[in-house]
Amino acid sequence: MQTKNHCPRCHTSNQCATAKGQTIEQCWCMHTALPQLSSSTKLLLPDIEQGCLCATCWQTLAQIDKLAKPVSP
Repeated sequence: MQTKNHCPRCHTSNQCATAKGQTIEQCWCMHTALPQLSSSTKLLLPDIEQGCLCATCWQTLAQIDKLAKPVSP
């Protein structure tokens, strides 16, 4: 069953502080440098209303984004 405590992409615990009733300042995502994703990679994101991504999925999408960018000659 999907809950706000689970990543909507992989369904593991997302370790979201706000889903646990804590403040956003206590969440792992506020203490981690999250890469900006391109518009095309953002299409791979599930509906954020389902819950936050876990750190592993966020990094996986960042790698996909990096690999999808054209290489300059």
